Amino acid sequence: MDEQVYYEGKPAKKVIVMWIFTKLLYFLTFLVFFGFSVFLKYSLSYSYWFTVGVFVIFILFIVYLYFLQKTYHYKITDKGAYFSGGIIIRKQKFVPSYKITNIVTSQNIIERALGINKIGIQTAGMGGYARPEIVFEGLVNPTEPADILRDLLKKTQAGYEQNE
Repeated sequence: MDEQVYYEGKPAKKVIVMWIFTKLLYFLTFLVFFGFSVFLKYSLSYSYWFTVGVFVIFILFIVYLYFLQKTYHYKITDKGAYFSGGIIIRKQKFVPSYKITNIVTSQNIIERALGINKIGIQTAGMGGYARPEIVFEGLVNPTEPADILRDLLKKTQAGYEQNE
């Protein structure tokens, strides 16, 4: 029997802006401190080439994030939730519906300004704190997939209650 697909989606292009703020922040902090020391220690010609190098790396990183966003794919079926994506490291994750324990929809301040959301799919973990197994990032309308996941969770829990 084939799986019935309830939802398929990709992150909105706005997620690239959010990734620039979140993923690039650590890199830029390092570069600012390193660049300041280069500027103080060496002549202005080194500082010029350092600045050009940082700018080129920044542009390449934005291009990388653009293509990374294109690889992300989300799917919800009657069997569970799927995620696939990545360029350098290709990830494919699957959480069966019977393992889903909680659905969390959230927005940080950058996502709120951009009008995007993320949905975290949590399972019963052993780490002591709730961490989602799969995150659907960059969703403009998270209501539809979140409702589908909640319905899937209710059906799974109702099936377990009937078997008991």
